[in-house]
Amino acid sequence: MVVWTKGVNAMDDERKGAGVKFEVLQEDLDALLDYSKELGAREAIPINKKDIFYREWVRHKCGFPNCGAYAVCFQCPPTTPRKEETEAAVAPSYEWGILAVIYSSPEEVGMQSDGDMVRAYDRESRWSARINNLVGKIESRALELGYYKAMGFTCGPCTLCGMWTGKWITDELARVFSGTFEGEQISCGPMRGGMCTMHRRARPSAEPCGIDIIEFIRKAGLASDLLIMPEIAPDCVPECPYYGLVLVG
Repeated sequence: MVVWTKGVNAMDDERKGAGVKFEVLQEDLDALLDYSKELGAREAIPINKKDIFYREWVRHKCGFPNCGAYAVCFQCPPTTPRKEETEAAVAPSYEWGILAVIYSSPEEVGMQSDGDMVRAYDRESRWSARINNLVGKIESRALELGYYKAMGFTCGPCTLCGMWTGKWITDELARVFSGTFEGEQISCGPMRGGMCTMHRRARPSAEPCGIDIIEFIRKAGLASDLLIMPEIAPDCVPECPYYGLVLVG
C-alpha cells in the first residue's frame, strides 16, 4: 500500500511548475481526477498497478479479424510493444494512474437503420479523437505536477491524421465501400519512414500493448454493455464508452 505524503498543490491559479516527484501524492491524484471530470469524463477513478491486467490475446484481437488500422497506424500493431514488453516496463515503474471514461450515445456511433457505414465511422473517429485529446491533457497536467514518468494510453486507432480522420473517411471511404477507390490507404508518417506530425498529441491504444482495460472496468463496475464497432445497431446497447489510461508514477 502506498503511504500518501503531503506536498505543495501545484494546481493553483499561478500554475507553478512542481519539482520532480518520486511518490504519488494523494492531493495530486485527487486534482487529476477532478481535472478529468472538468474535461468531460463522466467516470474518473484511480487505478493501482495491481489492477492492471496484461493479456496477450487482447493484442491478437487487432489482427484477427484484421482491424482497418492494423499496420497503417503507428499507434497500433505490429509497431506497438507486445504484452511482455509493456508489463516489464510498466509493472516495476508505476504505482498509480488515472482511468477516465467518456460516453457517447449509440445514436452517434452505432449503425443507423440506413446502413450508412461512412457516417458511422466518421462519428466514431471524432469520439476517438476526443478521448485521445483528453488523455493528452491529463498527461500534460501530471507532468506539470512533477510526475515526469506520466504516460497515457487511449483506445482504438489514432484518428489525428491519415485514413481514420473524419475528412479522409467522408472524402474517400465512400469510394472504398463502393469499390471505386483506386488510391492507397493513407498511413501515418512513421509507417512510411517519416515522422509523426502529431507526435505531441498521439497516444498508443492500450489493447495493442497487451493491457486489458475492459477487464478492469468490468471489475470496477463502470460498464456492463459495450458498443464495440459501428456495425452494431444502436438498440443493442445503451451507450458507448471510450476510455483513457494515464499512468502517473
